Amino acid sequence: MKQGSNQLIEFFVSHHDELLNYLNTRLGNRQFALEMLQEAYLQVIRKSEYFENKTMTLALLKRVSLNLAIDHCRKQQVFNDYIEFDSEKIDGVFSSDLEGWTSTELAVAREQFEQKILEKIDELPSACQDVFILAHVHHLTQEEITVALDLSRSMVIKHLNRAYSYFIPLLFPADDAY
Repeated sequence: MKQGSNQLIEFFVSHHDELLNYLNTRLGNRQFALEMLQEAYLQVIRKSEYFENKTMTLALLKRVSLNLAIDHCRKQQVFNDYIEFDSEKIDGVFSSDLEGWTSTELAVAREQFEQKILEKIDELPSACQDVFILAHVHHLTQEEITVALDLSRSMVIKHLNRAYSYFIPLLFPADDAY
């Protein structure tokens, strides 16, 4: 089929399940297959001028998707071969700051930090406070918050960003040593 942008989207939608099942069978992981399928869609759309005079077939899209999966696996393998990740060293970095603290001191420090967080929440403007609490205490999605508070999604994002800006100094204190 010759590709116009609407035809390309219709082609993707009509063959989505078939492509997903194919990749799932080949890769053995449905979530990874879905990610690779989405990446294939993006690649084809980004290079739509290349596909403009070509016929889009299911076989071509399968090949593009599978090649992207192979590339991803190769990159991951190279990363694993050259980057050593030692979780014990990482744990040591964080625990070294707490070395010598008693359990009582740790409990008091935690309570103090929780109190600072609650104070920051109280400092938020009421709309930001509502959005922040729904997102981080009640674990609602942005879409659910838009419905609950009758706000647009862009306003929810704006309120969350504003709320986060209140927490940056608390979570990432400036290091006076530098």
